[in-house]
Amino acid sequence: MSKSRAGLFLPLLVLSAFSVDGAGQAAHFNYAQLASSNGFSAPAGVGVDASGNLYVADTGNNAVKEVAPGCILASCAVTLGSGFSRPSAVAVDGSGNVFVADTGNHAVKEMLAVNGSIPASPTINTLGSGLSSPAALAVDQSGNVFVVDTGSNTVKEILSAGGYASVRTLSSFSSPSGVAVDASGDVFVTDSNNDVVEEMVAVGGSIPASPTIKTLASGFNRPAGVAVDASGDVFLADSGNGVVKELVAVNGSIPASPVVIAFGTGLGTPTDVTLGANGAIYTADPRNNDAVVLETQAVNLGTVAVHSESGIFTLVFTFTSSGTAGAPGLLTMGTSGLDFVVISNGTTCRAGSVSAGSTCILKTAFIPQAAGVRNGAAVLYDGATPANVLATVYLTGTGYGSLAAFPPGTISTIAGNGD
Repeated sequence: MSKSRAGLFLPLLVLSAFSVDGAGQAAHFNYAQLASSNGFSAPAGVGVDASGNLYVADTGNNAVKEVAPGCILASCAVTLGSGFSRPSAVAVDGSGNVFVADTGNHAVKEMLAVNGSIPASPTINTLGSGLSSPAALAVDQSGNVFVVDTGSNTVKEILSAGGYASVRTLSSFSSPSGVAVDASGDVFVTDSNNDVVEEMVAVGGSIPASPTIKTLASGFNRPAGVAVDASGDVFLADSGNGVVKELVAVNGSIPASPVVIAFGTGLGTPTDVTLGANGAIYTADPRNNDAVVLETQAVNLGTVAVHSESGIFTLVFTFTSSGTAGAPGLLTMGTSGLDFVVISNGTTCRAGSVSAGSTCILKTAFIPQAAGVRNGAAVLYDGATPANVLATVYLTGTGYGSLAAFPPGTISTIAGNGD
């Protein structure tokens, strides 16, 4: 994904440019959190397909679930397949097939897509053999599956050319926790016990038997899931620090001393990370029983019937300096009290003094007043008169259905008794 990095404006971290008032006070948007009402129990892995459908390894429920774009309620989280035991990771290939690290069954399984999506009763294939507690996986452009095999401290490759029957060990690590592969075939591994991220360099598009291994960065705390984008930027779930981090690529590769950016401050223990369309970043947060989307575009509150209420979205802001904050505002095309509303229970963004590094939570719901796309914003203000804007998060949602219409009636004169 392309990102401008001029000055302090980091579009990856900040949904919109933040303003700075005369006192130097500022705030930025951290992340939007899907409500726990999706019914997850200690979810450990996430994957996303080309259509924006999110797949969650719902570890505590021994299930794999699909969450459609804009879905934040349990009623639209669909359980796929059955027979899993503590699944801990998912990945999706270009055809929509879903691969699962079925940890408790010591297997990798593939749910076969039909016309690009997983049917209600999918065909499930078991891939490879001899695995010991697989915990993470990735699929390359040729259909080869890379598996973090925690029981043997290795990364293994299940070769598609062999009908997924051939498994080879690539290298040994110390408690590897995450794996990703880029378009060149380079494989990235989070080496959890050593608190580092390492890259196995491909030769001719594949990893040789004795690959060159580069350490990309260090100083992490139990890094877990990892992902890489088309620009070569590497993202990882820094589980022990409760954040997601990005290693910024230069000319498509990670330099010896990369810029490392942390965002999503306030997560519990993120264990996986995957990249969606338009720069959206998803992570699994088992401590909070949540799947979380780190939005870089407008936060989409989904499609909701007119005058009905969506599930709750949690917006988290961080104040970058101390000062005085005013009451937050939720606007629809500049007007308050319409489609986007504050949920008072759990909301902590209120007028008063704030300190640098502190956060506030703004819980919002979408209640469309009319059909069609409704656009709005959540705005944090300072305490000045007139108020200055500290941070803005753009909101969007779609209403469906129609309002009842009551045309004027006809008044008829009825003959009386002569009164």
